[in-house]
Amino acid sequence: MIRSEDLAAVIEQYRRHGWEPRRLLFTVPPAGDVISQLPAGTEMNEAAVDAIWFTRRSREGDVAWELRRLSGSPYALVEVIADGSGEAEAEERLTAAAERMAERSL
Repeated sequence: MIRSEDLAAVIEQYRRHGWEPRRLLFTVPPAGDVISQLPAGTEMNEAAVDAIWFTRRSREGDVAWELRRLSGSPYALVEVIADGSGEAEAEERLTAAAERMAERSL
């Protein structure tokens, strides 16, 4: 279960370093106080792990995605999607990363 204050702290920490929240993954639908911490337009998807995807562009134009676990010990995975990659390929890589995180969370 995602706690509002934990989510707010993680979002603030990542924003200080230029990352923007993009997708919230949840095991149990989040409460309204959690949802209120998310910027408008943030996607929310049911998943096997409570985590949040952040993005930022590299100097080369690639997009870095970092998946940060929101429960248990801090843990993150990074996927760099090359500029010009297809949407299907990007989604496949992001889904695989979320699955790896869920396996490590057991």
